[in-house]
Amino acid sequence: MSSIQIFLFITAVMIAIADSKIYNIKGCIVRDDVIHECDGTFTPITEEHEAALKAYMDDLAAYYRFIYPTQPNVRPAPYPTYPKLCKTCDDPTF
Repeated sequence: MSSIQIFLFITAVMIAIADSKIYNIKGCIVRDDVIHECDGTFTPITEEHEAALKAYMDDLAAYYRFIYPTQPNVRPAPYPTYPKLCKTCDDPTF
């Protein structure tokens, strides 16, 4: 392989990784609009799941802004609760 081909291959892999959305939620992993459950099943994500996940990520961002404030007098935020997206397993694989 020439150096240009290697460069293009690495660039394509990096773009593919950057475009994928992966969230590790308690009991499951959300990857590219599919919920990978702890029991090995897959569930497509719905608009309700997407809204709950967005709200959780916004709350998590607010929590981290409190821990690492960029402005003085930041209002404390509690750690957000996990959204109810997944099944719960006794022995999760993740």
